[in-house]
Amino acid sequence: MTAQNHSQSARYYDSQRNKQTLFFGIALTIVSSTIVAKPGIADVIPNGLGTVVDVQGCTISCFVTGGSTRGTNLFHSFEEFSVPVSGTATFQHDEAIANIITRVTGGSASRINGTIQTLLDGSTDDVGTADLFFINPSGIVFGANAQLNIGGSFIGSTAEGIQFDDGTEFAVDVADPLLTISVPVGLQFGRDPGNIRVAGGGNNIFLNPDSTINRSDRPTGLGVPSGNTLALVGGTVNLNGGNLTADAGRIELGGIGNNSLVTLDETNRGWVLDYSAVETFGNIQLSNAASADVSGDDAGTLKLQGRNITLQEGSTLLANTLVSGGGTIALNATESLQLIGTSATVPAEPFTPLPTSAYIEISTGATGDGSSELTIATTDLALRDGAQIGLSMAGLGSSGVVTVEADTIVAERDAPTAFSGLFAAVLPVFPGPDDPFPPSLGTGGDLVINTNTLQVKDGAQILVNTFGIGDAGNLTITAQDIEVSGFSDFGASSLQAASEFPPTGQGGQITINTGRLSVTNGGQIATSTASASQPAGDIIIQATDFVELQGTAPPGRSGLFATAVSLINPETGEVAESFGEGGNIVIETPKLTVRDGATINVGNKPSNPDSPVIAPGNGPAGNLTVMADLIQLDAGAVVTANTVDGDRANILLQADLITLLDESQLTTDATGAATGGNLIINASAVVGFDNSDITANAVDNFGGRITVTANGVFGTQFREQLTPLSDITATSALGPQFNGVVELNTPDVDPSRGTAELPSGLLDPDTQVIAACEQTTTSSLLILGRGGLPQSANQIIYGQTLWQDFRWVDNQDYQDESGQISQAQSPPLFQANRLETNAQNVVEAQHWVIDSQGQINLISQAHTPVIDIDKHQHGCR
Repeated sequence: MTAQNHSQSARYYDSQRNKQTLFFGIALTIVSSTIVAKPGIADVIPNGLGTVVDVQGCTISCFVTGGSTRGTNLFHSFEEFSVPVSGTATFQHDEAIANIITRVTGGSASRINGTIQTLLDGSTDDVGTADLFFINPSGIVFGANAQLNIGGSFIGSTAEGIQFDDGTEFAVDVADPLLTISVPVGLQFGRDPGNIRVAGGGNNIFLNPDSTINRSDRPTGLGVPSGNTLALVGGTVNLNGGNLTADAGRIELGGIGNNSLVTLDETNRGWVLDYSAVETFGNIQLSNAASADVSGDDAGTLKLQGRNITLQEGSTLLANTLVSGGGTIALNATESLQLIGTSATVPAEPFTPLPTSAYIEISTGATGDGSSELTIATTDLALRDGAQIGLSMAGLGSSGVVTVEADTIVAERDAPTAFSGLFAAVLPVFPGPDDPFPPSLGTGGDLVINTNTLQVKDGAQILVNTFGIGDAGNLTITAQDIEVSGFSDFGASSLQAASEFPPTGQGGQITINTGRLSVTNGGQIATSTASASQPAGDIIIQATDFVELQGTAPPGRSGLFATAVSLINPETGEVAESFGEGGNIVIETPKLTVRDGATINVGNKPSNPDSPVIAPGNGPAGNLTVMADLIQLDAGAVVTANTVDGDRANILLQADLITLLDESQLTTDATGAATGGNLIINASAVVGFDNSDITANAVDNFGGRITVTANGVFGTQFREQLTPLSDITATSALGPQFNGVVELNTPDVDPSRGTAELPSGLLDPDTQVIAACEQTTTSSLLILGRGGLPQSANQIIYGQTLWQDFRWVDNQDYQDESGQISQAQSPPLFQANRLETNAQNVVEAQHWVIDSQGQINLISQAHTPVIDIDKHQHGCR
């Protein structure tokens, strides 16, 4: 392009840009004049019920007085109600008022960019304790500068009316409604409820280096006093960077469909909303680091109820206990709940961005009472790109429980600073010398998952780990299908219950009840301990269809691990010795498949021997028990209870068939001072080929004991040492005198017993062939009978009971003896002809004839044949 052409193009684009700017300005003016009749001026216009607005000086701030009082209820009605930036709308009321109930009837959405407050009559700073109900069916929009300065709860809604306990309703479409002294009991929605939006600049929340939550710079946004309720209930609810705060109180967000009723119940901690009468719901979305926070001395309750609930871009829900007690978060989505990503704001070192999350935390120095509850109920739950749902203990006492009910759960992919997933953890809080708080001594919470399908992929994790001194909780999963697959920079996709550091408490237990369990491509299910003394938890799996473990990945092998390990400081190389006991693994399933390098490990060696941060532990290993119909090890599979120290390390396998193929290993080997473990196999058959070994070898101590009880052992056999063949060994590197024991228990069968010598002189076959049956090139002899050969040639052939197939085939056309076609039940597939016979000697048949019905009859005497045998060539073919 030449310079001249470039100049012409530039002038053209400038002209187009000017036109677009002009058009946009006109459009904006039109929209603005529609939304706000007087930009920058408060639009608080009363329309009855005695509501009075101080018109003089109401360009920015307005005082609302008057209204209609019934008992402790004060009613107001407005045609329009909007507050500009820096503006204030003040509701003045008597001290006896408990509920200020307002409606907006003009058909325009309320835009709150300033402050709504309440003041007692005659006061300039006493907000009183009254609750404020604000309904506008056309919508409510809270700007980034919106604030609440009220003495009680705030219920903002796009309902068309408020129902009361005596059956009356304060509705927007009734000019002179019947007013009542009764308490509000419900929000009645009409057709196409308006929406509620809350804008803001984000939450400014970060994670401390110990993973505790740093809320020190979080803005309040819309807030109510401690112990009260902040409820926003509309067609859809959208928080775009907005913040909601109810210190130790209650926050309710509800997306409500057409013609629905939400009931209200007043408690000593604000108002509780009930959505059980709602048939259809609207959507709820939190984006751009929005937040809702009920943290406090004793954390409150945070509830979201909608059709599709989405949190993204670092948005969070918090219920942290700062002194004692426990918080509650309940997320109910009839269709889907999605948490995606992390905050785009990158804090200064050493802090990390906040994941999109729902968190309950017993904070440092606080004491949990075990009452914390984080519950999820939805059809589809998705946690992606670093999003998390979790319950954490950073203080004392006990945590609570995380319960997830969903048809489908998918946790996948991580972020640069966070993994995606679910957790209930004890955090690693270690105070400095001047820190008044003790370390994290509390116990972790339990994590309970009930679902049809669970997928944990690409580095996602579900864990109940302890990084502190307190014990970890337990993980319980009930699902039809479970898939754990892949890895990321954070490590393997995994289900974990671990005791992570030497000072830490006891690891938790993993219990899985499923139809099908698949762990592939580096995925892992693991309990472990790196504790100086505390044990790892157990893994208990019941799978009604199968358990499949397959493949490896850079972080390590796919599989099941219940190990005792030590940690290596990556900077100094120093090993923090661990003496905790490894956990046990129990598997009950019809079919267990381990292949392509996958592993089951109850030893005290790491799954990845090349790991720079994990070394073998010094505590005793656990036990492995498998009960199955079929156990298959293939292509380098490893089932091991290897140890470097301690006792146990036992394996018990009970199955109909056990196969080891292609260099697979079944081992209780020991290195160091440990003795080889016990390996017990009870099976109908054991098959081993392609250099697949069963071993209980040792290095510096006695070999272990292998006991195989089976009807047959094929392809593998006991040997004094390992060979390129398939071996069964229990050797010791110290010499034969330290070898272990191999015991093969198979049936004592002598193949020469039970046989009989056959006679050498057989009958002349010429005397046994009927003369009427001449041999032809196509002849064959068919013997059709119902008996069988005796077990021995010396035994007598006894008469056999005839068998008849009396099965009936439904709805099949068949022809009975009369030739009639019927579609009722068919006769037996085979029905023998019952012939009345006299007790006579059996006479050999010599000829056969075909009768008029086409049936073949055998006869004992030669008569003139009805049909010429030679002509039709029916012979004895």
